[in-house]
Amino acid sequence: QWAVALATDGKVPDTNVYVAPAFEDSATGKPNAVQCRKDLPGAIYLSSELPAEDQAKAVGQ
Repeated sequence: QWAVALATDGKVPDTNVYVAPAFEDSATGKPNAVQCRKDLPGAIYLSSELPAEDQAKAVGQ
């Protein structure tokens, strides 16, 4: 975010630290239970905002 803002004369973030939202919680299952997709290659991040199938296409799977 910083690099893009500085390169484009955009607004820099208010903080130096990115606070990632929780995606999985193995104790409570909220906001999501832990997922395992054995049909996908290990390079896929299910917590990404890009759907797993689109990621798999991007890495040639």
